[in-house]
Amino acid sequence: MYHAIKEVVEPMRRMKIMKGEIALLKVISALTPVPGLSKKSHENLLVARNRYVEVLAEMVRETVTIPGIMASLNRMTCLMTLLTESDKVAQMADSMMGYMSAFSLGEIRGTLPYEIHISKYKMFKNN
Repeated sequence: MYHAIKEVVEPMRRMKIMKGEIALLKVISALTPVPGLSKKSHENLLVARNRYVEVLAEMVRETVTIPGIMASLNRMTCLMTLLTESDKVAQMADSMMGYMSAFSLGEIRGTLPYEIHISKYKMFKNN
C-alpha cells in the first residue's frame, strides 16, 4: 500500500501540482462510470467527464510556463497518469477493507469506513 501511495504523492510534489488541478482531477475521478449504471447514465457521465478533462487541459495550457505544446502535453499526461495511479490505490484500499471485514480483522464492523465500503456493494446489489 505504501508503494502505491508513493506512486501518487511523490509525482504530485515533483510536479508542484496546483489546487485547481487537484480539484479538477477529483471531479474527473468522480465522473468515472461504474458498473451497474444505465447506458444513458454512463453516456452522461462520460460527456461530463470529457468536459472537465477539456477544462483541465485548458488550465494546463494557460499555466505552463515553458513555451511550446510539448510541455503542456507532458504535464497533462502526468496529471492523467495520476488518476490511474490513484484509482489503483483506491482499489487496493477497497480490497484491503473487504479482506479485513471478511476475516473480522481490526474489529472493522460498525465503523464508518466499513459502512461506506458495504454501502457501495448494497447499492449495486439492489439495482
